[in-house]
Amino acid sequence: MLFSNATEELKSRFFNKVGATDFSNDKCHIWPAAKSGMGYGYMQWQGKVEKASRIMWSLYNECDIPDGMEIMHLCDSPSCVNPAHLSVGSHKSNMRDMIRKGRHRNGSKVKTLGYVNDLKMAAI
Repeated sequence: MLFSNATEELKSRFFNKVGATDFSNDKCHIWPAAKSGMGYGYMQWQGKVEKASRIMWSLYNECDIPDGMEIMHLCDSPSCVNPAHLSVGSHKSNMRDMIRKGRHRNGSKVKTLGYVNDLKMAAI
């Protein structure tokens, strides 16, 4: 229920971090602030840590994400917050997309920046 609770403060904080409001091009807009080990952007809002991609989708589409749905990264970059690269899907459709694109940990290739960073850190 992000959009329902969105205020000008949230919008200002969020877009100041993103550093862009024009998303008409096709490039990824990488979240520059806090990230998980897998590369997903995070931001605290109203005492709760929220994924940056969920905040962006809600603000850009001016509606809440339906209950039980996830935000899928069509570009396969977990740090991307370009709304053109984000879509809503079920957990099942998100997992199917991940497997189809070979991004699962048991697959022959893993493209996520966060996973690569985790591997680099483990080697240190």
